[in-house]
Amino acid sequence: DCGDMGQYLRRGHEDMVMPGGAAVALRKCGNNCNGQRALTPVKNRYGRKLRVGNPAVSNGVRAKGSTVSTVWSKLVSSRAKRMFLWCFAVFFTAAIALRVEAAIFASRIVSVVTALSTLRVGETSKAETLRRIPTLQPSNTGPYGAPRCNADECFYGFIINGLPRRLLWETGNEAISDVLRWWGFRAESLDIYVNFTSGKVSYFAYHLMVSAPGVPASMPPPPLDGKLGVVVIGLSSQRMISVRHPSSTPETHPPYQITPSRAGPSQSIGIGLTPDAPREIVRAGFDLRLHCVWSFGGCHRWNQLLPSVEPLASDWR
Repeated sequence: DCGDMGQYLRRGHEDMVMPGGAAVALRKCGNNCNGQRALTPVKNRYGRKLRVGNPAVSNGVRAKGSTVSTVWSKLVSSRAKRMFLWCFAVFFTAAIALRVEAAIFASRIVSVVTALSTLRVGETSKAETLRRIPTLQPSNTGPYGAPRCNADECFYGFIINGLPRRLLWETGNEAISDVLRWWGFRAESLDIYVNFTSGKVSYFAYHLMVSAPGVPASMPPPPLDGKLGVVVIGLSSQRMISVRHPSSTPETHPPYQITPSRAGPSQSIGIGLTPDAPREIVRAGFDLRLHCVWSFGGCHRWNQLLPSVEPLASDWR
């Protein structure tokens, strides 16, 4: 039996050659009798050593399997499921709230730009302008940070969502910025400028910035087009526009001008309007469509914000 064979081995008879069946039995006894292994390897009838299981390895495998099983049971437990559901609810609710906030700011921006489009240079009074755009405040500087006001009075107003703007445009990390944008963070910034001379509007402008893929660079060289981190639209009134084409010597004076940025032609554009600009051009320049701001993918190009201007911009490229 197993006990006798174990004692037989311990007396020094380990070197005997046994038939295959006996060798297997002996190996089992050596491994299992009294929880101890045979002192020497067991050989078969051909004198070859037989593999004997390593209890330490077997115990390690069993311990590892037990650990994995324990971790898995915790992951699928009711408590873990409730935790996962709670985290998903928080994440999903925050994503919706961020997009709702972006939509609210976009609505405010469209409202102010629409009111700005009703102003007429040399016609609209100061009182009427301030009634239409109550966000305007007196400013000691000129438009776009000019050191002084070049009119009788200069007014300035802005709309900005501060926290998303700081997180997206000041993080400096494109991967983090992309994750935040995917989650629902949208940076929106609108600056408006109105000057008055003799109590009438003499100049108006708006400057819109919306977050886009990439991170804005404060130092040259600028990022590639499509990775500027922002979509920029600038529109301003002009007394006269002078354009000199390379193929023609004399200057021309078109009633409007559309100028895509050289560094990022798909993400930045400037529009100039004179008092003689056609009404359809003026409407197109103020016809903002900010649906992409709260969409899943966000905004990528300026023609998403001003689709009516895109056909006109091809004439100026």
